[in-house]
Order: sequence, then structure tokens, then C-alpha cells
Amino acid sequence: MKRRAFFFDLDGTLAIHNGPVSSADRRALELLREAGQLRILCTGRTTGYLYEPVLALGFDGIVAGAGSHITLGDRLLYRRQVSPALCRRLAEAFLALGQPCIFEGEREMLLLGMEGYAGFDWPVIRSPEDFDRLARGVTVNKLSLFGELRPGAAELLAPDLTLIPNLGYAEAVPAGCCKSDGMRRLLAAVGLAREDSVAFGDSGNDRDMLSFAGIGIAMGNAPEEVKASADFVTGTLVESGVSSALINLGFIHIEE
Repeated sequence: MKRRAFFFDLDGTLAIHNGPVSSADRRALELLREAGQLRILCTGRTTGYLYEPVLALGFDGIVAGAGSHITLGDRLLYRRQVSPALCRRLAEAFLALGQPCIFEGEREMLLLGMEGYAGFDWPVIRSPEDFDRLARGVTVNKLSLFGELRPGAAELLAPDLTLIPNLGYAEAVPAGCCKSDGMRRLLAAVGLAREDSVAFGDSGNDRDMLSFAGIGIAMGNAPEEVKASADFVTGTLVESGVSSALINLGFIHIEE
């Protein structure tokens, strides 16, 4: 089989609620590695939001923060950050608007109006002074805005950030960043063409990735508009749809 790069979304594709990857999907990823294929995690989460059971899978590269931070092994290929000045302005404005938000960093995560989010003990911004203290030295790659956007919130982001809507929240990424751009940069670094890529995803921020890939595969739990962006639809996360698709399309073979 020719060499390809396989790009995997995380939430809703490989795992959910910070849980483990299924044994079937772990085995499938291992078989891809043994076959010499590139395995890339392509997630909206920043590197500061990744967790050990996923990192332990040993991906060859990571497109994080919806394309704002890209690594290949230990090599940093690309990095964009939201400027500290813009983060400060947004924090003050979102506090006034009551707009829940997470500042997602390369190492740290800061909560605004989201105390206790998902059980994490992350620092909470309750005032502009909190932001000044907590965000010192923090590199923010993107923001996630939760719930219905407060009036005026979207306008505060332009033109520096692009809003990517998802179910129940929206991601604000540096203008020009997206998962497909991250794919393009990583493929160029390894000398592979767009046609040599395979992508799996389930959410709104995966639509451009699935359309860009040589083969785009939507999860069975994906909304219809995401499925429409893909070449194939596989089983759900609970059904280990990733491994099913890799087997059914002939990318891996499981001995009975």
C-alpha cells in the first residue's frame, strides 16, 4: 500500500468526554503504524487540552487548535497565537457581556464564566485583574465561546479571529487557520500530496478537513451537513467507526 497520511479528529471520532480510545481503534492505529503509514491527530483542542491516554498513542504529528499549532514528531512546523493584547480586550469585554469562554493555550487553559468546566481545576478569570495575573506568560492559540453568543461578541473577534460554529459552542481561531490548512502544511512537510490523505471527523470544524482530504470519512454520529462533506460515512464512535472504515476500505487487515 502506498504511503498515506491519516488525519484523525479526537472528540466524537476517537474518544469522548476525555475518555479512552476503544481497543479496536487503538489496534487499528497500531496496524497503520506497523504498515509505515503516518498517523496525525487533527483536533480543535489546543495542546494544553490534550490528555495522556491520547498522547500515549504516539501520533506521528499533531494539528492542534484547529490548525493554529502543528508539530511533526518533536519538530514545530507552524504556530499562531492570539495576541496578549487582544486576549486582554476580549476578556474584559466578555466579562461585561457575560459570555462564557475558554482561553485555550499551549500549556495552560483559562476559564471565563466556566468554573468547574468538565471537572477540570483550571484557573478562573473573574475580573480584568484576574486575567492580568493568570495570563502572564500564557500562549493562547484559540478561544472557545459557549452557549448562544451574546450580542456583539462575534463582532469583537473580527478581523483577527475567525469564528467556527459547532453544536453548543463556537471556536475562535486566528484568521486563516483551519484544520485543512493544517493538513496542507503537514503534507507539504512530509512530501505527500493532498490525494495521499485520509481524514476522519464528526463536527462542524471537520467539514473543511473532510472536503480537503483525498478520502474524507464522516462518523455515523456526525450531523448531516458534516456527512455531506465526506466521501464515506462509517459507524459511530461507540461502534469504533474508525477501525471499521480502515478495515472496510482495505487500509488495514485484521486476522480472524
